[in-house]
This record gives sequence, C-alpha cells and structure tokens, in this order.
Amino acid sequence: MVIVNTSRSVRFLAAKRFHRCDGLVRDLNTIVAITGAVRLDFTYGLHATGCREEGFDIIDRASFAHVFDRDGAPVAGGLGETTPAIIFAVPKFPMMRDIRFVQLCAKLGLCDYWVKGDIWPDCAEQVAEYYDFKAEARRLVASV
Repeated sequence: MVIVNTSRSVRFLAAKRFHRCDGLVRDLNTIVAITGAVRLDFTYGLHATGCREEGFDIIDRASFAHVFDRDGAPVAGGLGETTPAIIFAVPKFPMMRDIRFVQLCAKLGLCDYWVKGDIWPDCAEQVAEYYDFKAEARRLVASV
C-alpha cells in the first residue's frame, strides 16, 4: 500500500494558486532540521510557487549527498528522489535566473565537472541576460 502525504500535496497546490507557502516551507524546514537533507523536487516546487527566498534558504542549509547514495534511505517527505536533472527541467525557470542557482549546482558537484571539462550546460547561455553562469561556476570552484 502506498501512502501519500495529502496534507503536503494540498499545501503545495494552495501555495501555487494563492502564492502562500507557509505550510510548505514549515514542512521542508522540519525535514531539513531532522534529516539535514531535502529532496531536489521539493526545492524546485518552492520556486514554482514563488517562494524563492525560502527555497534558497532551505537549499543553503540542506545536504544533497543522498542524491549520490544508491543504497541510502530515501529522504523524508515522499516516495523517492527524482533525478537531479529536474533543476534543469524548465529553461529560464526563475530558480535558474538567480545567480544562487549556481551554488546549488556546486553543491551537486556539477560546477567541478563543467569547469574542469570546459563542458557547459545549455542553461549557461539561457541565463546570460541575468548573470554570467560560467564566471560564477568558475568562482565557486576556485573558492573551494
């Protein structure tokens, strides 16, 4: 039997429709406080509802090590982790247009890969009108 957290689903839909994300943010803050981690699709969802500042705050405090642990337990709050590619799902998505998006990519180890291989994702060009994606990725890699 699969049990779905309907209260979180209802809060997500309400947040998206009415631009109020208090309940959703409270849920995710609790998950991060207990587990230290959060699912990528939940952070994406916060941005989709317009809760950008709250989303980046949660990203800053959360670990994403679970994304790379094939044998690890799923992170609380859902049926399973989605692919890390979800953060690139919508070109020019508001999350991508914010320079702090590159920090999430760095937490996922993507900036190291891009800088060392000089291989860049499509979003580097898609967000060029907002900031220099490549320069920020290089800066973050150099600062480690």
